[in-house]
Amino acid sequence: MNERPPIVVLGANHAGTRLVVDILRTLGSAAGRIDNEWLEDETFLEIHRRLIGRVAGKGWTDTIFDMEFVQSYRDDARLVPEMRDWLAQSLSDSFPDRTAPWHWKCPTAVMFLPSWTEIFPEALFVHIERDSTEVARSLVRRRQFLGFGRAAAFYEAMNRRILEARGTMKNYVRLSMESLGDGLPALVEMAGLDPGQEALLRARRGIRLDPARGWRADRSVLGNLWEAATNARAAVRGRNGKR
Repeated sequence: MNERPPIVVLGANHAGTRLVVDILRTLGSAAGRIDNEWLEDETFLEIHRRLIGRVAGKGWTDTIFDMEFVQSYRDDARLVPEMRDWLAQSLSDSFPDRTAPWHWKCPTAVMFLPSWTEIFPEALFVHIERDSTEVARSLVRRRQFLGFGRAAAFYEAMNRRILEARGTMKNYVRLSMESLGDGLPALVEMAGLDPGQEALLRARRGIRLDPARGWRADRSVLGNLWEAATNARAAVRGRNGKR
């Protein structure tokens, strides 16, 4: 059986990786078992939880959003044998047919790129970037950071790690969230997809860069107030040159 290498979606948390997963799925690539709000395949999400458990002394959330960890941890690929074993045990549950295009994403993969480029040397790494203020807005809105400056610094540190590992990637495409539609032809070509015009149009229609930020009936009063405060702080930061 001639298996295809995966398409690996890279980007910091809240940079647009979920949208890229949805676009690839619309274009005909298998997304695996993504029954969670992050659209992260269960096999790769569990592998990254295990990796964090091996290399960090704190829990999952406390580690993946910890600036000291993001800036200082260096993957030496020593866990590659275990990662291969984990993949052998569960990858077929998520992707039973790997002769067709398939993709996965987990922002924490950024911390283990030397391992992943060794395991999947022929993979296509799709790197999505986004304006740092928008990423910070989303991180603060979800209370993963309280300060915009620290949230933006987290995004920049994660993005920098991807760029530092760029030289180890044989196949790489860089996309911008703000011009994602313009990047679709390159993505389709490099991923070896043949979606047809109808699917390509659906993918373009699915790109939403400015979601509604008004008062929502499905959100609590406190949630709406936090959203409004976050948006106001983002606007001030933008007017002040993202300081």
